[in-house]
Amino acid sequence: MAGTANRWQLVLFLGAVLLPSAVLVAVSQRTIQQNRELAGKHRLDERRTLRERLARALLTRLEQLRAAALGSADSLAPGVAMIASVEAGRLAAPWETDPGAARFRELTAAPEFAAAVARGERAQFAEEDPGTAARHYREALRLGRDPAQAAYARLLLARTLRQTDGTAGLRPAGKLKHAPPEASAAGNEEAVQQARQVAKSPIGLVDEDGVPLRLHAAALLAESPSEAGSLRQCLSEITGVRWWPSPLATLLLSNLADQLGGASTADAGWVDAYRAWVAAALRRQEQWRTLQNDAERMGLLAAREAPLWTLFPGPEPWLVSTMAGRDGIPRVIAVQARALLDPLEKTAGVRFLAATEPGGELLGDSFPALKVQFAAVPDASAGARVETAVSYLALFALVGAAIFGAWLLWRSLRREVELSETRAQFVASVSHELKTPLTAIRMYAETLQMGRPLDEGVRGEYLATIVNESERLSRLVDDVLLFAKIEQGKKTYRSLPVALGETLRSAARALSYPLAQRQFELRVEIDDSIPDVQGDPDALEQAVLNLLTNAVKYSGESREIGLRLLQERSEAIVEVVDHGVGIAAGEQARVFEKYYRVPGKDNEAIPGAGLGLALVAQIVKAHGGRVELSSSPGQGSTFAIRLPLRNGT
Repeated sequence: MAGTANRWQLVLFLGAVLLPSAVLVAVSQRTIQQNRELAGKHRLDERRTLRERLARALLTRLEQLRAAALGSADSLAPGVAMIASVEAGRLAAPWETDPGAARFRELTAAPEFAAAVARGERAQFAEEDPGTAARHYREALRLGRDPAQAAYARLLLARTLRQTDGTAGLRPAGKLKHAPPEASAAGNEEAVQQARQVAKSPIGLVDEDGVPLRLHAAALLAESPSEAGSLRQCLSEITGVRWWPSPLATLLLSNLADQLGGASTADAGWVDAYRAWVAAALRRQEQWRTLQNDAERMGLLAAREAPLWTLFPGPEPWLVSTMAGRDGIPRVIAVQARALLDPLEKTAGVRFLAATEPGGELLGDSFPALKVQFAAVPDASAGARVETAVSYLALFALVGAAIFGAWLLWRSLRREVELSETRAQFVASVSHELKTPLTAIRMYAETLQMGRPLDEGVRGEYLATIVNESERLSRLVDDVLLFAKIEQGKKTYRSLPVALGETLRSAARALSYPLAQRQFELRVEIDDSIPDVQGDPDALEQAVLNLLTNAVKYSGESREIGLRLLQERSEAIVEVVDHGVGIAAGEQARVFEKYYRVPGKDNEAIPGAGLGLALVAQIVKAHGGRVELSSSPGQGSTFAIRLPLRNGT
């Protein structure tokens, strides 16, 4: 009958598990199929939404750069690579339409200034009279009312003062791009001073070919080895400003890079950075020429109602579009593409591609040559296989959940049984602990009550025993009540300055009589210079008493206990040392658990409820400290209470 009942129970259990599992698998397969279809639609919607959001974000940032480019007159706005005008059906280079070049031609053509320059050039080149030429250039410098005129006259004067071999000299206005040959030392000091003045001129002060005048000054400074510092400062300022150098300016910069070959080791890093800047400028020049040739094919020369941004490949990819300038002249703006696309790729987890690259989806109407590629989606068939496997695994998961639930129930019941046994043991231990002092108190009290003749010494000993056993009984009851309060979260501690030395002495006095009765020697070592701790003096004394009582119980044949107070950095340490039975390493972590006692025949004969050390741990933790244990079987134990000192001293 029992076997039949067990079989029916097994059948019922399997039916309760397998039938719901089969239904779950069927429903899951149908649900998975529907979810797969919905996921596909949802994925398409998410891609479309993300694509539109990316297009809006990119377009907003590009419009901001467009506005910043229109408002930046002296240099390129951050993020803008180039701005060029559309003139006469072609894309004009930025330096071709530089207003600074036209202004330079106008200023150097002023009658009095131009006449002084012409006289100086005639004296320098036709008459080969550098002294007279220098006088005429100084006259031009005096007549120059504009910084461009003054800088030009200083350059002419500087090159004349550097005595040449008869073939060198400054070309007429607009021909400054040719550097002079090696000069002699005569007049070099004043020439260098004039070159230094020009080297400090603004980057926007250019000649008729769009070459900054300070770049000509840098070429002069490069001929003087003693001016390496001035040259470095001048070139650092030139390369530190966002501007588009003309081909002639790039050539001058490249020549200067070649002349810096003899730089010292200290300047090697700067020279490498400068050469890298020049190399990048040369690459941009090549990329610009390609854009200029392809501008008509790309539709950049025709005005549009809505801006279209085209991805233009190259060493530094650009997003290119047309815009109307404030003067009504159409312009083409090129924006550094990676500076805008990289943050979006990192944030959205996508990748931007050119329209000619495989894969991806067009970003939007405003970006006809730009595509976006989303993160790879797992293969649909692979996903179906995974979903099917999940469906079949649902049965095993359900069975596993049932088994796991049964295990949890068994574990819970086992804990309840263990807890019940522990409580029964606790009750028995507490009863024994209560019975021992009560028996002693009753025996000595009845002896005294019977009025038997006793000398004063014996009577005093009986009374002392009654008082001691009463205190022992009180401590046991207090431990039980205190632990109950701690368990219920009702225990509160006072916060007072506590002199641990006095606390230890009070605990030693409380146990002096029972220690003497059992012939124990308590060695007390207290450092009274240790600062106070913050806490409840009664609770801390209770913790020390529990450790001392524990030491008495487990001292074995030893009759020596140590009680020490010392300081280590910002902590006060109370140590209780015995030389008794000791505790195995595997049991040391559990001795602070409630009701736990180390198993063993020897320990079973020792009275106790398993609360003393648990109370110590609770009290010390409440005071922000910790309890440490160092013990070896047969070698004794050392319990150390570590408490933080007041104010961390």
